[in-house]
Amino acid sequence: MQAAQKLGTKFEDTVHEKLVQSNYFDEVLREKEIIKRYSRSITTCDHAVFFDKYIITIQDKWEESTPIGNLVKSFIKDSRRLAIKSKKQLLYGLYVSKKPFTLNANDVIKTENDDEDEYIFYNITNSTSIDALSDDVVKFIQDKLIIMGLLKDNVDITWILKDHQ
Repeated sequence: MQAAQKLGTKFEDTVHEKLVQSNYFDEVLREKEIIKRYSRSITTCDHAVFFDKYIITIQDKWEESTPIGNLVKSFIKDSRRLAIKSKKQLLYGLYVSKKPFTLNANDVIKTENDDEDEYIFYNITNSTSIDALSDDVVKFIQDKLIIMGLLKDNVDITWILKDHQ
């Protein structure tokens, strides 16, 4: 396995572990589990997080290249299809990447968000480290759930977060 692919797998594993450790969710599925349970054609959701009547989809990329519009569009389409198949409301979709979106990908996500009552698709970036970006994902989800009143704001997640060097 090439070094870049190993880092990508490590990143995906780290995001999954931190989501499970957070204990916020009813269920956290990985890509293979999503495909097995829902559809072989849903291939751009690396994680599906189930919480009450909601689903959060996540695509994570630890690559040197910037996410392009077609990849983002496929993720959005798969996120919506997975929500329908799981009979859950898509709370939001997170495209998590080491590098920020290209201008085209930004346009795609802006257009998709403009079609919604509120923004549901986000790009979270951090090139510091795999742990830092994984922590950002859990913190982002926690903050959004608190704002929406779906999680109490006295939840202590500091045991999940690590110091970054």
